[in-house]
Amino acid sequence: MKLVAVTGGIATGKSSVCRLLSQDLGCPACSCDEIVHILLRSGHVIRSVLQQFPSVADSSGQIDRSSLARIVFAEPDRRRWLEDFLHPLVLRRVQEWIAENESTSSLGLVEVPLLYEVDFPVERDVDVVVACSQDTQMRRLAIREGSSDRAVGRLAAQMPLSEKISRAGLVIWNEGSLGTLTRLVALAARGIHQKTQ
Repeated sequence: MKLVAVTGGIATGKSSVCRLLSQDLGCPACSCDEIVHILLRSGHVIRSVLQQFPSVADSSGQIDRSSLARIVFAEPDRRRWLEDFLHPLVLRRVQEWIAENESTSSLGLVEVPLLYEVDFPVERDVDVVVACSQDTQMRRLAIREGSSDRAVGRLAAQMPLSEKISRAGLVIWNEGSLGTLTRLVALAARGIHQKTQ
């Protein structure tokens, strides 16, 4: 199975692009963010994370992801611990997803927000970077986070978008409306189709 990785900066629209590409290319997609969300609800992960971050337990003993995010984006050492703990688990799930789909699909998409930061060890045929201006990222993040201070912290913790763009096989600039993005993704899908034949 040929593999396309979708990455980009925070609040650039990676998930939307991955969903649209999956529809346009008629292929399955896997999201590392969704895998993390599932993992953070599983017993052994909850226990390990709450040992390191006891203050992020909610009233039902689950992980409050917003509280966890506030801590790890403010404290790089604690973020590294969490990444070192979660990334092997995520990689194993991605490899299982590839094994489950490679006999029925000639192409697959994997959304990997930290593709270059963790040197994602899965062979890919095309890397797609979703990008937008830093002003747009800040605006989207401030809406999502409810605070521009938290948005600044999250952006500061990321690899510069310019570096991701320099490594990309294909860049989708997501600055406009959903209609514009849909048209850009359709063009990108044609380019991916040509690169993966």
